[in-house]
Amino acid sequence: MSFRLFFAEALPYLLAFYLLDGVRRVRPHHRLFAAWWGDRFRMGTGGLRLALVTPASRNFTVPFHWIVPGRTAVFVPRDPRYETDHTDPRFYRRISYEELAELSLVGRSIECRGETVVEFEAPVLAMEAYRRLVRLRDLEEDARDAEVRAEVERSLSWDLALARRDEVNRATGALRFAAWVALSLLFGLLPLYAFGRGSAVVSGMALGCLFFIAYSAILVLGLRAERSLSSGPRDWGKLLPMLLSPVTALHAGAEIGRHAFLGFDIAVVGAVLLPEGVRETFLRREIRRCELAALETGPDANVYWESRVDALEKIAVMLGLRAEHLESGPSDVAVGSAYCPLCETEYRSGVAYCADCRVPLRIKGPGASDVV
Repeated sequence: MSFRLFFAEALPYLLAFYLLDGVRRVRPHHRLFAAWWGDRFRMGTGGLRLALVTPASRNFTVPFHWIVPGRTAVFVPRDPRYETDHTDPRFYRRISYEELAELSLVGRSIECRGETVVEFEAPVLAMEAYRRLVRLRDLEEDARDAEVRAEVERSLSWDLALARRDEVNRATGALRFAAWVALSLLFGLLPLYAFGRGSAVVSGMALGCLFFIAYSAILVLGLRAERSLSSGPRDWGKLLPMLLSPVTALHAGAEIGRHAFLGFDIAVVGAVLLPEGVRETFLRREIRRCELAALETGPDANVYWESRVDALEKIAVMLGLRAEHLESGPSDVAVGSAYCPLCETEYRSGVAYCADCRVPLRIKGPGASDVV
């Protein structure tokens, strides 16, 4: 048994017998020591009964769950100017349990002012109170440490935000410059190749080499920028549009932020390659999916989802689709009926969510809105 364990478990009982001498009295020359003991451990324990005298120098909080009817007594001085034995009714009065309940702070603790005396009759109750006190003290220390860490993080948040912005600008700035150079070379050499075909001005092999060099530079800078912007593992889906065409890098470089390489939506290319009968359904579902995703993400990601919706709407106009076709819902659903915006399954009235997609249903018609 360690010394600390002995001090916590055995010494309180020895102190109780020493202070009380088997009677309900606290001797005057022991009052100061008892007050120190109560101020240090905020509890009392003993074989028969221990009177805990709270210090008069400052307020003292007693947890309300320590006060048990019939097992604990609380005495307050009639006149705090005198130091007397708490068993003398002329100088101290005992507070009833109902009065303690009225004096308790939100039913959790009692604020003792002056030399308030708290008597613990049951040693088991006193030791349980001591164990609870140790746990509460540890929790309070952990809470204080958490508050300090939160304050430090708040003080550093602004500096971290500025550093993050500079890092993003550096990473995407190099990518934008490389894309601008590549496109300038590409569109500048195409007329030379067209007018000087078969001559010594420029050959197809030279144009292909320049195009390959510019394309490789864009990919290398894109990989470096993506690695510096993302804290987790590399997401190759963000770089897929760049692998398909270097022209997409120019649009991706214009997106400043966490979603730098998601500005170009590969679904736009897919919509162009789809048959005419499937384009409208595909674009309508993608737009609804982006709108639902914008509701579930934060404001920084909403910029990305809004850019996707704009790109899909523009490609729909280029393909000859009007906005009314995308807002009115599927053609096989009757006007005024509820349908799922993702799978476009028609539902009867009284249903608010799709059973498969778990998303709110919509009403087909002008100004489509979610079913309440």
